[in-house]
Amino acid sequence: MRNTTSKKVIGVSLTIGNESGAIYMAGPFEMKPKGYYALEESVSAYGDFCDGVKKSAIVINEVDFADGSEWKLKDSGNGRIK
Repeated sequence: MRNTTSKKVIGVSLTIGNESGAIYMAGPFEMKPKGYYALEESVSAYGDFCDGVKKSAIVINEVDFADGSEWKLKDSGNGRIK
């Protein structure tokens, strides 16, 4: 995850999911201006071998900055993300 702004990040909410479902997470999270966060995670490509590979996605829903401003994901109104 990259912070492309010149503002310090203090909170993030995100959704991780696939066609089977999703989980929502939010909480305090610090990232320096122009900083990045990388975490390498190894998970099985198959939740259940009989189901095959499921593509997962991570969507950042909202970001809170130290100066009190925030960024929110824009919804086009038809269920698709802009």
